[in-house]
Amino acid sequence: MSVVKILQPDPTVDAGLIPSWIEKIGLSYSITALSNAQSVPSLSDCRGPIVILGGTMSAHSDLPWMAPLRALIVEAVENNHPILGICLGAQIGAEAFGGTTEVPAEGMGEEGLTSLTLTHAALDDPYVGPACAAAQQAAHANHVLWNVAVSHHDAVVHLPAQATLLASSATCPIHLWRQGSFVACQHHPEADANTTYRWFTEDCERQGRDVADYSALAMNLHTQAQASAPCNTAFGTTLLTTLTHL
Repeated sequence: MSVVKILQPDPTVDAGLIPSWIEKIGLSYSITALSNAQSVPSLSDCRGPIVILGGTMSAHSDLPWMAPLRALIVEAVENNHPILGICLGAQIGAEAFGGTTEVPAEGMGEEGLTSLTLTHAALDDPYVGPACAAAQQAAHANHVLWNVAVSHHDAVVHLPAQATLLASSATCPIHLWRQGSFVACQHHPEADANTTYRWFTEDCERQGRDVADYSALAMNLHTQAQASAPCNTAFGTTLLTTLTHL
């Protein structure tokens, strides 16, 4: 039986909705906190898709698990083993394949919600296409926009040479992409409305903004995130199902 292996770089950024998606599609999972080089699993120990979560560090951080994680990503693709990188995970993957992550990426940071513009390749992509189609269908059925949660100041600015761009946002040109069996999401499909609200308000606090200036915006953001929840659940469950069966 496939077991989804979730790798957690940062204890403050958890798996969010991912465990509920995994249980919904009848799989099991394990969560591994990345703390040292030995905490990065070997590919032979992975019996299902690998998911690399986000974190508050950067893809350039000199951490003991960073080089082994990059090596695992490359080895997974060489062996056609499905692997999903979210936010920081996507940026680490870009660096592993020779792309460039800018820290921070001037003018490309995003906080709150954004919408994605799919490329022509997206819906035909065997890894990501079914998930994008499922999200669009959920948006149509619920009469809502498919908005995705974002919380990043770093961004991939140059894709690896062999990667395919699948989606962009108005602010961040490189959002969803794939290289072989590695799927990269700059957004956080696993973040629910409460998490999106919290990340947004924490960012406003770090900027020193007055609560009165952003409280109404934050509440509206929460409402929009709740409306988009069926779309992101459809995206996440379909993507993990596809990665499990490829």
